[in-house]
Amino acid sequence: MSIYYNLYCDESGVHDKRTFYLGALCCTPERAEILKTKINVFRDKHYCYGEMKWSKVSRQMLSVYIEFSNIFLDDPYTRVIVMQVQKGESWKEWAPTEEQRFFKTYYIFLRLNTLPYYRYGMFMDYKDGKSYRWSSLQFALNNAIKRDGFFIKQKWIHTLKPLNSKENSLIQLVDVIMGALISNASAPHKQNLSEHVKCYLNSKSHSGKEKIKKFVWSPKIDLRF
Repeated sequence: MSIYYNLYCDESGVHDKRTFYLGALCCTPERAEILKTKINVFRDKHYCYGEMKWSKVSRQMLSVYIEFSNIFLDDPYTRVIVMQVQKGESWKEWAPTEEQRFFKTYYIFLRLNTLPYYRYGMFMDYKDGKSYRWSSLQFALNNAIKRDGFFIKQKWIHTLKPLNSKENSLIQLVDVIMGALISNASAPHKQNLSEHVKCYLNSKSHSGKEKIKKFVWSPKIDLRF
């Protein structure tokens, strides 16, 4: 019997000349529904029906954002992965265009954080005019697992779908957690939320894996994935 996981993905700082970040919340589809239910209760409690976003964290809303982040932090069955991409000297040679470099890096991020024995649904923050890129990414991932010699009757990545983050609470949760992890903000309220989230950096999930996995990656021209 196949084991299924969902990845809810977001990115930050993609237009920076030196570095950007890719992040994903990983959980089973059943756990995703539990989280969504908890978030709906949270929204009803605080009458907070708009988009939750790191850039919207304010002094007045600090306690609300701490409670929102705790929905992930207190859940032992859910993990967040953040990859810091350091472009480096090889970035321009990584692919012909900036768009291709971005999607090639996304491919690496997903390959590094998935396993061939599970099946995945992947849900990304939607980008205008990039629908064909997401389809190509799904094809490349499924083709890679076959190339690596794994015989899989069903699609390894059964779904790869861009979603409007304004309408998806789990992508919003990734945005807030990732923002807290990578922030250098000087505002006290953002520092407080960042410190609160970073307290969980050494925590383990129910499976014994890192609750929050954060690592650095740079492109290498001869890398084969």
